[in-house]
Amino acid sequence: MKAKTMIQSTALQFFMVVIFTVITMSVAWSETTLNDNVFIKGELFLENEIGGITFFDGSCQTTATAIGPQGSTGPIGATGLKGDTGDQGATGATGTQGPTGAIGPQGLTGPIGATGLKGDPGDQGATGATGPQGNAGVGLLDVHFGDGSGGAYTVAADDDWSDGGPPNQQFTTLTIIVGETLTLPSGTVLRCTEKLVVNGTIEVKPGIAGAVRAAPGKGLAVTAAHAPSSGTAMVPLIARQLLNPGPEAGGAGNSRGESQGGDGGGALSVRAKGDIEISADGIIKANGGDASSVAGSAGAGGGAGGFIVLLSRSGISNLGNIEVRGGNGSQGQDRTVAPLYVAGGDGGGGGGGIIHLLAPANTIILGITDADGGSVSTPSGTATGLSAGGGGGALGGNGGSGAPSGTTNTPASGSVGLVLQTEADTPDNLLF
Repeated sequence: MKAKTMIQSTALQFFMVVIFTVITMSVAWSETTLNDNVFIKGELFLENEIGGITFFDGSCQTTATAIGPQGSTGPIGATGLKGDTGDQGATGATGTQGPTGAIGPQGLTGPIGATGLKGDPGDQGATGATGPQGNAGVGLLDVHFGDGSGGAYTVAADDDWSDGGPPNQQFTTLTIIVGETLTLPSGTVLRCTEKLVVNGTIEVKPGIAGAVRAAPGKGLAVTAAHAPSSGTAMVPLIARQLLNPGPEAGGAGNSRGESQGGDGGGALSVRAKGDIEISADGIIKANGGDASSVAGSAGAGGGAGGFIVLLSRSGISNLGNIEVRGGNGSQGQDRTVAPLYVAGGDGGGGGGGIIHLLAPANTIILGITDADGGSVSTPSGTATGLSAGGGGGALGGNGGSGAPSGTTNTPASGSVGLVLQTEADTPDNLLF
């Protein structure tokens, strides 16, 4: 639109120049020839930028029908004032989609969003391949034998485990070599996943010490010893069922005056998954203690034998000795004073202890066992002023009574204890 306006202005200016030139050159003439075909009589005029011809009769013509020859191009006029901005044109058509730009650099990781809802469980996966065979474990029924973590242990010199012994006593195999002694406190439990081999000696310490001028401990017996009565033995059924005797087993003998009663025998429990082997040189013993004698006092009673339980799931072979003897009663003193005067009677012997072997049928070789009661001194016959002797302690067998007060010195030996055998395919089931 700006270009059109400039063209119109230029044409007007050109026309005005032509009119002005004609007027200037021909104001005085009354007739002129515009071209070869047009002849005009009159005066040319220019008024208010309107050009025309005034004829002699007074009329005027503001338009001309003839165009004069084109003059030479005048100089370019000054640039006009900037016109107003035109109206906004119509929006052009949308261009074609440009190519996708290159991927920009990775932006920073945003904060972790909130945990989404738990999805539905997936399908069950395929069963994996079977893994390799694991190491043999310790089953419920094997727990009584330990796990073998203490390995094989050999007693190669005299040793006393009263101070604790090895830090790990879950042995595979425990061996006591010939001529050596392993001393154990009462109540000890030995566990072997394989076997126990006794070529030397296992000696169990007393469970109850004999006292002086004090009531004796009864251990597992029904009653304790007195003077002159003895202790009463355990019922055999209970003895068979009791597989973990504990530290107090045989009852102690009764003391008299300064004479001390014998110690009660201790307890030992062995549990081996394999064999228990006692060679011809081997000994396991838990004997009762002998009573002591002191001048001027009646005799005291001997202690009862102890309690030994040997349990094997494989077999037991005893080619040596297993001992739970009762201790001997002591002799009263001052027995030679005339006439046949005896100050104190003799004490009774301790009762024998308990031996219990448990293994599968036809796998037990009992061998030599000793559960005899303790003996007494040879009585001296009648006397005057005789005081009673102490009775012996009891466990598997009753203790022997002491000599009664009076004139006849007749103490009694302890009774024989119990030697029990239990045959079962898995005897360790009885430990539950």
